[in-house]
Parts: sequence; structure tokens; C-alpha cells
Amino acid sequence: MGLVILQQSILLLAMNGTGDDGDSVEHYLHNHYVFEYPFLLIHTWARPFFVLASCLFAQLGFIGLKLFNSIMAVGASFLAYRLAKKIDILYPELAIPILMCMPDYLRLSLSGLTEPLFSFMAVGSLLLLAKDKNLWAALLISFLPFVRPEGLYFVALGAVFFAFKGKSWRYIPWLLFGHVFYTLLGVIAFDENWLWVFTKNPNAMIDPAYNQTGRWLHYVRAMRHILGIPTMVFFWMGCIALALPILMQLKNKYKENLIAIFILVGTASVIVTHTIFWKFGLFKSFGLTRNLLTVAPLMAIIAVAGMQGLWQLINLNSNRTFWASTISTIGIILFLYSGSKFAVKIPEDFQLSPLQELSVEVADYIKEEHSGTYMLYHYYPYLNLAMDQDPFDWQHFKVLFKDVIDSKLPGNAIIVWDDWFSVMEGKVTLDMLEQNQEIERVKTFNTKDQHGKERSLVVFKTKLWQ
Repeated sequence: MGLVILQQSILLLAMNGTGDDGDSVEHYLHNHYVFEYPFLLIHTWARPFFVLASCLFAQLGFIGLKLFNSIMAVGASFLAYRLAKKIDILYPELAIPILMCMPDYLRLSLSGLTEPLFSFMAVGSLLLLAKDKNLWAALLISFLPFVRPEGLYFVALGAVFFAFKGKSWRYIPWLLFGHVFYTLLGVIAFDENWLWVFTKNPNAMIDPAYNQTGRWLHYVRAMRHILGIPTMVFFWMGCIALALPILMQLKNKYKENLIAIFILVGTASVIVTHTIFWKFGLFKSFGLTRNLLTVAPLMAIIAVAGMQGLWQLINLNSNRTFWASTISTIGIILFLYSGSKFAVKIPEDFQLSPLQELSVEVADYIKEEHSGTYMLYHYYPYLNLAMDQDPFDWQHFKVLFKDVIDSKLPGNAIIVWDDWFSVMEGKVTLDMLEQNQEIERVKTFNTKDQHGKERSLVVFKTKLWQ
């Protein structure tokens, strides 16, 4: 645990990255400005419980939110160890380094995203169930949908768990406590209607939002990046090692295996549903591999079970099992820093991206050359940080959507077009801006991203300028 904390501290203090330059930054902005705009407490895209839990940290700047997520990630690794120990997996402490050496999980633990908090609460709720603290578990699960949409799976699985456990039906209504709490908060404090939790769901979309769909094996193949190859191998072994005894004793001892079943089914539910969503483009799916990190602590437990199942299969004695486990864990750690395309890249993965650094140049240019700017339009989240721009001050900033360009623009307005968010989210192409008679291009900024791809930020200003 000490080495894990040291690793996290070095990356937190020495690196200035944000995890990604989109949702991570947006979440930070929503959390940072919540005290000026209280409606953000129930903003469904921002995830209300995530905002509530982390907003104080966000007042310290982006590093504050990274600190919060670091605490959640390291805490989740400790809870994974406790849960693995509770269900009698040999060498449960290995769940700590295995989780914190998952390449994608380590990257996201230093971001403003919601996955670390969700993973902490998910594994924590299962540990509470394993300890028969059913009421607290039900209450914790009830708030998971307000951290990430995968929380709905856990609510459903929690209901099934209590139904099969015996004499636990009375806890099922408590799984809805989070919905009741936020419904009442919206109605009483923010004048919302009684169904606002459902009607304002940002993912309630059946048609593909980005005109793209994926393949059936997208997430299976992505496991190499998500877990790292050694952990991926142990994970699939663990699925077999945990599932076989459960299936063999399903009729007689299923109650004794309910926690292990929850771990397996909870993990499978996330993998399978996101596979289906991406295949058919449902619920604004974009095939983001980080979706699977919501259950990363459970995957770490499964990987430990796979490791021990392998040693049992080849009949290693206790002394050799210890050394085999130790050597395998060292291998997992070394793989993380091996330079493989399936591992982390130091320092690139933990620093600002080239496009973020370019946006700082753009911000400096606008401040120096167009200090009289009254209205700023763009869709690149980090530009708000670079400009020190309040993204909720809609008198001076608006997100760059197509309908904005189609309407009359005010004087002294600056538009910054980027080649991803403006196009994919705002539906604004560069040609649309070039053809707009109210504005003119004033400067183009170019760079290459970490993959060598040409990226651009293009600055326009209104011809009406006073």
C-alpha cells in the first residue's frame, strides 16, 4: 500500500495532466462552479452525487479534483483487498497493486472523471453486503445511479441479491432512496417536476448520437489496454476459477456464494451492456473503454482469484504459491512501465495534451490581441481553464453549437473552432464558419497530438468590432 500511495503522490504532484481533455475537464468545471450556480447540484450530466462528494476538493483547482479521485482509487484498492479477504481468496492483498497497476485505471485516477468514485462505492457496497450491513449497503447502492448510469445495474442486482438472500426483502425499498432523495431535492429546492430525474437523463437516446457503431468484440479486445496483458490473462482465468465452483454448488450453496456471484454478474453486466450499446449505438454510446473501469476493483478481485486458481491447477505447494504470486505481481508492475502500447506512457499520459497546451497559446493570443472580446464561443473544455472563463456566465460565453452559428452574432465576439468537439458535439464544421458572412478567420493554430495526428484550433472574430 505504501508503494501505491507513493506512486500516486508522485504522479499527482509532478504531472499537470487532466486525464482527458473532454469530460474530465467538464466535470471539473461543473464541480468548481457549484457554489456560484447551485443548480449544478442536480445537473444530470455532471452526476449529482459526484458533484456533492467532490465539489469541495474542486475549489482547490484541478489538482484538488485529482486528489479526490486519487483518494477514491487508492481507497477502492484497499476495499477490494478487504472484500477478497472476506470471500476467502488467497493472498487478497494482491488486489491493491493489481488494481493500481491497471493502465487505464491509473490514468483515470488522476482525472476529473466519475469512474474512481463509482468504483469505490461499488466495491464498498459489496463489502457492506458481505459483512451483513444490508441497510448501509442498500443506501450506498441507491446513490450509484447519481454517480454513473451503471449504478442502475447495481440497484437491480441489489434487489435480486436481497430477494435470494432470505429474510432480506425489507431492504429492497431502500435501494430507491437515492432516487427519492434527489427527486425531492429537485422539486423542493429547484422547482423541478416529479419526474425530472428521468426526463433529464442525458443518455436517453436510442438512435446513434455520433452516427457510429462498434463491433461485438470491441470491449474484449480493449481489455489489453484497460487491464494490461498480464492482468487480463489472470482476469479471464479468474472468471473460470470463480464461476466453476459456484455452478457446481448452485443448487445447494448458492446463498453462501451470493457475494462472489454479485462480483461476477456485476462485472459481466457492465461488459455485456456496453458491448450491446456500442454495437447498436444506443444511449449515446461511443465505445469508451473507460466505462469498464467502473468495476475495476471487482476485476482486480477476479484476477487475484485467477492467479490463485492457476497455482491450484498446477498443484503448487504453499511456499511455491507465495513465490509464484509475488513474481507474477512484480511482473504486472513491471509491465505497467514497460513501454508497451498496452501500458502507460510516462510522462505523456499524465501531462497536458499537445492540444491543451495549444489552447493556452490561443488564450494568450485572444487576451493580447482581442482584449475587447465581449462574447466567446467554443466547444473545447480546456479553453475555459486557459481563458479563466466562467463557463456558466452565458452573457459572455456560449458553447459552439450549429444553432448559434445560424443565428445573428453580437459584435466583439470571438469564435474558436476545434477539429473534434466542435464537429462531433456541436455539429459545426470549418466550412460553415468560413461561409458565415458575419465573421472572419484571424488566426490558425496547429499542433500534432500524441499519436502524430495534425490538430487545429481556428480563431474567428465578428466583423462588427468596436
